Amino acid sequence: MTKLAQKILKIVQQKTIKPRPRWIFQVKNIFIWLALAIWTILGSLASAMTIDQLRFNDWSLALRLGGGLAIKSLPYFWLVTLILTIIVAKKHFQKTKHGYRYTWTKITASCLLISLVAGSIIAYSGWGRQIDNQLAQKEIYRRLNCQDKLWYQPNNGLLSGTIRSLTNNAIYLTAPDNSNWLVEINKQTIIEQPASIDIGQAIKVLGQISAPQVFTATEIKPHTTSCGCGHCRCDNCRRIIR
Repeated sequence: MTKLAQKILKIVQQKTIKPRPRWIFQVKNIFIWLALAIWTILGSLASAMTIDQLRFNDWSLALRLGGGLAIKSLPYFWLVTLILTIIVAKKHFQKTKHGYRYTWTKITASCLLISLVAGSIIAYSGWGRQIDNQLAQKEIYRRLNCQDKLWYQPNNGLLSGTIRSLTNNAIYLTAPDNSNWLVEINKQTIIEQPASIDIGQAIKVLGQISAPQVFTATEIKPHTTSCGCGHCRCDNCRRIIR
C-alpha cells in the first residue's frame, strides 16, 4: 500500500467516514442525464424557432431600408434562449461520469450541432410553426417575442397592417396600433403578388404620408414575415400560407 493510500485510510478511520450508498450516485446520474436531455430538447426547439423565423424574414426589404432594420429583425429571443440552453447543457454534461474528459470547445460544438440538426428537422417538418402557434397563446411569449412595431414606421416610409376593404385605387388598412389608414394606389405603385392582396390579408406598404392618416404607396408587399407569435394582434405575426 502506498503512503498516499495509507494516509487516506488513516483519515477515514479517524473521522469515521462512511461511504454513501451506491443508489444515491445512480439517482444523481439519472437526474443529470434527464436534465441534459431536457436542455437538449429546449435547445433544439430554440434552434428550430430561430431557423423558422430567419427563413420567413423579409431580408430584401430589411436590407433595402438599411442594415439597422435587418439587425433589429433578427429573432433575438430565440437566439438568447439557444445560447443559454447550450451553456446549461454544457455544465450538465461536465457533471456526467466521463464529462471531465472533454474540452469546453468540444462540448459546446457538440451541443450546438445537435441543436442545429434537430432544430432543422423540426423547422422544415412544419412542427416549429405548430409549436409556435401554441406558444403564441401565452401572453408572456407574445410580449417577449413580438416585433409588431418593427415594420410599422409611417414617418419613415413604412406602413403595415391588415386590409379592411379595398377599391381599384385605394386600400383601407388597420395598423398594429388599431389606427386606420387610407393607402392610395396609382399607376406607379408596384404590387408584389397582386393575388395575395385581399380583405383580411396582412401587407407592408412602402411610400410616404401625404395627409393625416393617408399614405401614398410606391410598393405593396404581402406580409409574409413573422415574429413568431401567430395569435397576437400584431400584423407582423400573420403569415400567408400557400
